[in-house]
Amino acid sequence: MTQVARRATALDVARAAGVSKTTVSYVLNDTPNQQIPEHTRQRVYDAVRELDYTPSSAARALRRGRNDVVLLILPDWPLTHVMARILDELTNELQRSDLVLLTRRRQERQSLVTMSREVMPAAVIAFGEIDRAELAVIQAGGTYVASALLAGDTALGRAVVVPQEHIGEFQLQHLVSRGHTRIGYATITDPQLESFIRLRVQGARLAALQRGLDAPEIIDIGSSFEGAKAAVESWLAEGITGVAAYNDQVAAALLAAMRALGLSAPGDLALIGVDDEPLSRFLVPPLTTVRQNEQMIAQHMAKVVVEGIAGRPAPHLSSANAIEVIDRESA
Repeated sequence: MTQVARRATALDVARAAGVSKTTVSYVLNDTPNQQIPEHTRQRVYDAVRELDYTPSSAARALRRGRNDVVLLILPDWPLTHVMARILDELTNELQRSDLVLLTRRRQERQSLVTMSREVMPAAVIAFGEIDRAELAVIQAGGTYVASALLAGDTALGRAVVVPQEHIGEFQLQHLVSRGHTRIGYATITDPQLESFIRLRVQGARLAALQRGLDAPEIIDIGSSFEGAKAAVESWLAEGITGVAAYNDQVAAALLAAMRALGLSAPGDLALIGVDDEPLSRFLVPPLTTVRQNEQMIAQHMAKVVVEGIAGRPAPHLSSANAIEVIDRESA
């Protein structure tokens, strides 16, 4: 019967290096405020290589009271391709720091404390404001906590996604730069997206006010082709020449409605979307849109977590650098 080779332990490393098990722990965990001579550190590293020693993540979690997991808590939002790209990039960024991303959806009234205790993570990223009592309990357990917000800023952490009102502002600003002063805004009814829609419309309204323009004429196109056609006809009747759509899917529906009415963009109605969906460049005409830089956002969130776990100040991300207008032919 073939015998399975015994896995090397920290005690084996200590014996091979001629040091205590505690010294091995200090060296491998790079414990601060410990004066370990360099030649001792080197003996430990040599023993690790010789014995092919790999620390047990389970044992490390028990010692620290946490593991190397970053728990990302999502609200009940649809998993759009933008969020999927952020999660993909964030997974890669955290992996470079030997951290593992675990994503969980938070059910209504589910406690963040309970979710954190089930995982024992090194850090928690929660979308939205965090209850201060829950925050205090989680932090008391040695877990770093960051908030990812759709708007504003917070003293509780700075893993902040791009403020959604800035997206609406960028949309209106682009239409104004093309000479449009009567502007519409196309929305849809979706309870899961209500926060995104409200903030984007709010940003467009504020941008119009700052420029002395009338507030955008908002129409909910619903989920039907007829709703999109009715919206286009209503805007044209009101003398509106440019429309900002909540996202690229809404913009695509409006382009289809315009074709059915014998109209085209941007001649009859200029149009700008949001999200830079993969098919946006293949629409007729190719869609002008606002892109959120998912890679930059994910890199920022990863830096916040890594620095936070180490007890260092979180970096700052300017939202103006994380969003941009992709100028194509529809506006």
